[in-house]
Amino acid sequence: MLYRMPFAVHLDEGTGVLHIRGIGEVKDTELADLSKRVREHPAFIAGCALLYDGSAATAHSLSANLIQSLARAARGDKNPFAFIMPSAAGFGLARMYQILSDVENDRVPVFENSRDAAVWLQSAMTARRRDP
Repeated sequence: MLYRMPFAVHLDEGTGVLHIRGIGEVKDTELADLSKRVREHPAFIAGCALLYDGSAATAHSLSANLIQSLARAARGDKNPFAFIMPSAAGFGLARMYQILSDVENDRVPVFENSRDAAVWLQSAMTARRRDP
């Protein structure tokens, strides 16, 4: 599957995590396209975990309307989805998505660093293997 910049995407088949890395300036059009493509990916459909790493993004120029739309579409998802958002602005956008998409507040955490995100993802994947 091809993705236009500003994203690098790969599936770690060993862990079952689809890694998405924002690079440079992330805008509405590109993120909407990425979301559509990820939702069509066989690993996503099978329930893989997602990790969005915004640490290489220079800006997330995203509208509240897009965040709300993506969050509404994700309300029924079961996939664990962690964010790494070290910038205050990116963290705030990810928290908006979290609040609007994760009604139970247990599926979409937002972290400032990769270490905490990795610990949470490992825990989430272990729980999923125990309770399919």
